[in-house]
Amino acid sequence: MYARISVFLSAILATQAAGLHPVRDRLSANHATNDLHDRTTHERDYGAPNSPRSEPIFTIHRGQENDTATLIQKGDCVFTAWDELYITDFLQEQLGYLSTSDHCWIIKGVRGLQELLHRNITANPLNNVTIPTCVSLNITSKGNSFSIDFSTNSYEVNGVAEDTFVLLTYVHLVCMTAAFFLAYPIILVLASTPSLCIMIDRPLQEPTKAKIDRWQTIFQTFVFAPLMIGGLVTGIIGMGTSDHARTEHGIVGYITIGLAAIVVPLYLYQRRLSSRPDLTFYMYRRMKFINALDFIVCQAILVISGFALPDGIDDFGVMTLCGTNTISTSLIFSLGMIVSFVWNCAMATMTVQWLLGQRLQGGTFRDRAPPWMLKVLRKRSV
Repeated sequence: MYARISVFLSAILATQAAGLHPVRDRLSANHATNDLHDRTTHERDYGAPNSPRSEPIFTIHRGQENDTATLIQKGDCVFTAWDELYITDFLQEQLGYLSTSDHCWIIKGVRGLQELLHRNITANPLNNVTIPTCVSLNITSKGNSFSIDFSTNSYEVNGVAEDTFVLLTYVHLVCMTAAFFLAYPIILVLASTPSLCIMIDRPLQEPTKAKIDRWQTIFQTFVFAPLMIGGLVTGIIGMGTSDHARTEHGIVGYITIGLAAIVVPLYLYQRRLSSRPDLTFYMYRRMKFINALDFIVCQAILVISGFALPDGIDDFGVMTLCGTNTISTSLIFSLGMIVSFVWNCAMATMTVQWLLGQRLQGGTFRDRAPPWMLKVLRKRSV
């Protein structure tokens, strides 16, 4: 028995000599486990990932701790990676709201974004974020690439400077509006006037008819075509490095330009055929087909161009960072009424011309229907 006690005491003395204590070591292990558990709970509560880039960043500015203290140097500018991550995420979210909805801040441009960012940083002082004013921040939203500089309150969109983009957009708007809502409707009214006068038994005299034809040619070749080309060129340059025809405005615009490119040579060919005195039956049939095609294309241009204008204004508001806030609503309404008046006159004139033409032909619809349509009607009746 004494031998066992002596062996036990020898083991305790050897353990103490080695610096080990069973109870203290167990408490240390429990303390380390509790500390690890508290850290895991802290990360789960505050949303801080183990590494700064291992989780999505779309909620960083809503309470996450500053866990990225790495310094980044770009030229003479030094700032933390946390500042860049926080501010980039905030700007990305604001531009996403602007591109997908009518959400727009009160102050236009970079000043409005900086005001929103300053309010967010002030509301979350624990984040310890400083806005870097010595370097541009690059954001991509819905196909548009923005380079925002808070030091000068300026930006570039798709590689085009702010002032240059606004100037190109205004020129594009003026050219396209004047071409498709003023010049082109006037051309259609001039083209329909001689036919309408004949249908109401008040034909124009030859000098008056020649004058109308001359003005129509002037508007077609020296007003409408140059304005259309100028609007197309400024629109392409204003898009910069962005993909073209990616928005509704771009797609509708290209379709309208394509139809308008058909109208000018079609009009010149019509004039050439109608001026020939020896018009054969085959040429008469061709001219009748061209007139019908011209009527369809003209109506399509008038209808489609009406969709391009509001879509373009929406795109302008996004790419100028709420730049449409500075435009007077009453001024837009007044200009819209003036433009729509000329546009509606052209639509009404062409519609009346078509209705009077159908009335003068007489007979029922079956009498005037082409042979291929009669075959279809017979098959359906059987």
